[in-house]
Amino acid sequence: MALLIPLVYILIAIVAVVSFGFKFRYQYWAKRDVPYVDPVFPFGLQFKENGKRRHFTDIAGEIYSKFKKTTPFVGTFFFLRPIPLILDLDLVHHILVKDFDNFSDRGIFYNERDDPLSAHLFSMQGQSWKNLRMKLTPTFSSGEIKFMFPTILKVAADFEKALSEMLEIDNTVEIKDILARFTTDIIGTCAFGIECNTLKNPDAEFRKAGRLILGQPRNGAIT
Repeated sequence: MALLIPLVYILIAIVAVVSFGFKFRYQYWAKRDVPYVDPVFPFGLQFKENGKRRHFTDIAGEIYSKFKKTTPFVGTFFFLRPIPLILDLDLVHHILVKDFDNFSDRGIFYNERDDPLSAHLFSMQGQSWKNLRMKLTPTFSSGEIKFMFPTILKVAADFEKALSEMLEIDNTVEIKDILARFTTDIIGTCAFGIECNTLKNPDAEFRKAGRLILGQPRNGAIT
């Protein structure tokens, strides 16, 4: 009993410190006079409503509809981390093009050693990101994209034909699968110079490899 009372006081102190820390952190946008979404403890954003989980795209859509006419960006929180949600297209252009060097770090997980596929341009940070961007920039110059355009149009025509044939058989289409095959044909043709033909043959080898990479648990056994 003698030990219980100090433990209770310690627990109360911990709860008070944590609560104060969240409250102080949640004043981040208010102190900067930035319009913000009221944070929800402890996630920051309201990922659950009426007992159901909500996807971030639904949350972002609601925020965009509410604030798009009043502010170019709005403050949100992910747990304790303040995150701006950009609403204005001109500001998006500045961030992604003109001021891109200042916004290269996105805070996305990657593990270049154990999971090399996670180390891509959208997740890497710092000097590693700059090195990769320097390698990829020549590939996506205006001239190269113009050169790829006829190939993309050809694959788009194949996509339209495949979709029409599927709709003749059944008016219900698994859109995720056919879009994945369309994307696979674009990547295979433009990046690797391979006629994958997954729109005609869903079991093509290139598509199987894509399923294997994206479908298997990362760092797990591949069967």
